[in-house]
Amino acid sequence: MKSRSLFISAKRKPFPVRQKFVNFVLFQVGWFACIFGGASGHVLASVLFSLALVAIAVWQTPFKKNALVLFVKIWLYGLLGDTLLLQLGFLQFNSPVPFAFLSPIWMWTLWILFASTLNQSMAWLLGKPLLGALLGGIFGPLSYIAGVELGAASWGNKSQAIVLIGFIWTIGMPIFLFWARQVSKTAAYKEKNSPQ
Repeated sequence: MKSRSLFISAKRKPFPVRQKFVNFVLFQVGWFACIFGGASGHVLASVLFSLALVAIAVWQTPFKKNALVLFVKIWLYGLLGDTLLLQLGFLQFNSPVPFAFLSPIWMWTLWILFASTLNQSMAWLLGKPLLGALLGGIFGPLSYIAGVELGAASWGNKSQAIVLIGFIWTIGMPIFLFWARQVSKTAAYKEKNSPQ
């Protein structure tokens, strides 16, 4: 009974403020690492470093298996969105590893890094899909603009790229938040109904 009560209290407040802050900082560090890797060609080192940060986020969460499923879903969404930008000629990525016809692996890692924030430092957005869509439509394009400015990619058609990126993130954020909320709900249900 004690273990169940501990889990329920954790479900209501899964991560303390300090841990959320650490998660936010690690995401920023990973973001810069991936962008640096894409710009400089040090892709392997940046990807491995950033995935280590993702591993820390997974280690901190009480619903590890569900979190990994969430990461895969968001990675696939990002892969499709970024590859569409590439194939339309709106955006060209530097260090196109491992396949030139897909978005690069360092972008895949960025999407996974982002996914690791949804139930931690960005958990305050859960249940707020309209706000998420608004913020995604603003900060999604700004993130790509910053990446281009730092040399990780170049514009094919800047205005069209920004419009499409804004659309991808405006549509994507409510979906991501729904998926993230289901992770904690599913984990809580399984724990509640597991044998004591």
